[in-house]
Amino acid sequence: MGQHGQQFGSVNQAMAQFLQTYTNGVQQNSKTTKHETIGSQNDSACAYPDFVYNAHNAYQDYTEEGFDDEGVIIGSGTYTAQALPSRSRTRHARTHTQTALDLPAAYAPLFDVPNLLPTEQRSWYSHPSPQQSYLEAQALSAVEDNYPSVIAYQSRTETYRELPPQILRAYISWRTQLRHGAYSAPPLHFLKLYIREMIYGIHIADPEEGFQNIKQLYARSQDPDSLFLLTGALIDYAAYFDIDANELQELPRVAYQYKVHAFTEAKRALQNTLEPKVHRLFPLAAPNLEERMAMSLLDLTNNTREPLFTARKMAYAFNHVLCGVLLSLEHHYQTRRQRDLFRELFGSPILLSHVPFNFMQVYEAHPHADTHYVISPIQAYTCKQGIWTSTFFPHEMPGQELMNQIIQASAHAVRQAFDPSHTPEQQIKLPKYQQKFIRDELSHYQKLGGHYIAPVIQIDTSQLSAIRTTAAQLREALLTDEERADESCTVKFIDEEHADDCQHDTCASKAPADDEPICADETQSIQELLPYEREYLQALLDKRTNHAAHILTQQHCSLDLLVDHINELFFDILGDTLLELSNGQATIIDDYLEDLKGYLHHDISS
Repeated sequence: MGQHGQQFGSVNQAMAQFLQTYTNGVQQNSKTTKHETIGSQNDSACAYPDFVYNAHNAYQDYTEEGFDDEGVIIGSGTYTAQALPSRSRTRHARTHTQTALDLPAAYAPLFDVPNLLPTEQRSWYSHPSPQQSYLEAQALSAVEDNYPSVIAYQSRTETYRELPPQILRAYISWRTQLRHGAYSAPPLHFLKLYIREMIYGIHIADPEEGFQNIKQLYARSQDPDSLFLLTGALIDYAAYFDIDANELQELPRVAYQYKVHAFTEAKRALQNTLEPKVHRLFPLAAPNLEERMAMSLLDLTNNTREPLFTARKMAYAFNHVLCGVLLSLEHHYQTRRQRDLFRELFGSPILLSHVPFNFMQVYEAHPHADTHYVISPIQAYTCKQGIWTSTFFPHEMPGQELMNQIIQASAHAVRQAFDPSHTPEQQIKLPKYQQKFIRDELSHYQKLGGHYIAPVIQIDTSQLSAIRTTAAQLREALLTDEERADESCTVKFIDEEHADDCQHDTCASKAPADDEPICADETQSIQELLPYEREYLQALLDKRTNHAAHILTQQHCSLDLLVDHINELFFDILGDTLLELSNGQATIIDDYLEDLKGYLHHDISS
């Protein structure tokens, strides 16, 4: 029985004793003075029998002993001192003495805590203070136990020594298993005790370790009440000890706030493209912004775009209709109802006072330093002179059902317009004005939107070699004999000019011992190399990677395209690729190093 139950139980017991004594006295008195009355209305003083006075005096003495010498002080709905009679205090002290005898010797430091408290807090019967809970947690920090089972238990007790012995041992045993890596679902009260130990720094090196311990409990818990408690504890713990806010983004509550912020920003960007007079989106004037807003809304409401809308035209239509309906509906709320639609649907931050870890009492030796902790773009905690405030944001979304209905109705209208034969019957019934918004946006899109769909050009880079080969053949077919002759002279002049520059770089390189004769086809293939390609190959041979990278930068050339072109030219000679890409760098295959030296040396010397 709690504090209030003991107090009122004592009063009821005294009243019951008084009534029983009075009843017995009346029965005994009626046998002798059956026709006499107890007192008279005409008498100045009522003449009660002696047994009445005895019962009344006993009740008065009992209540005065229990309540007059130790008054009840009520503050904020909490009894700050118990009002127990002296005989109850004696029984209560015997109970705690027996509790100490029932616990192992390792728990002995727990019962030395009263000697460490100030004089006014040493009573067993005063309301437990936060400092008392802190000292008890320190006393039991190293205690380990192996009690047979964890007992389901719920209590508002703030201290360890007020727990029954079996419950205290069960908690210490659960904590011991948790420290050794074993986990079992705990009662809610055990979680509160463990979170408070992490706040006090019990058995942890730093607050970061305590945060990770609570986070592991959150990952393992499945009970909704436990998840709710741990979510609030993680956010408060991170703000209190200045943990990196990125650690909180996995929490559904914080992730929801990020989704709301993303949707709000996407809507604000799209509103700037509205036609000012008719307050309507111009079809495909900003398809990227429509895509951004539609996807952020689907993510916020835990919906996905239907696979049918992977087709570009239908996806554009769905995005436009959905965004247009939402903006029209918002304009309707602002002009007709004088309310903000999205504030009603998703909520808005409210500045409120905040008490960190409000589900328990926490001891602070000194007030917390001034801080400003940003949890998400729309929620933050601020502490100034020890007083905390928070931009409270609602956790639930009241407009979930309305948003789902608009999304489904918009998707059904788009399917009906583009593929009526495979569209099921619509089951959602929207108000007529919302249905009109959908029809207007869809017809507006069909009237003007189809003319503004920009073509999408996709290039398959894996086909570049074949494209270049086809282009070269087509070029050869289109060139006249005179153009071929002019081009040969130009290429020969460039090659001779570049050969003089390369001679100085390759003088240190040794030619192969046994040079094989180079056929005319091979010489022609090598001569098709551009000057900077020759220089690039020579830099690779000389292991000058910085110079090779400088060539690419100077020529504004892609490494992939350069390697493909060189491999294509040497494939006719080697029957294999000459260069390979690895970690963003081109390297010469070892089997063809000597061949490449011979080809370049022969081409330069000739």
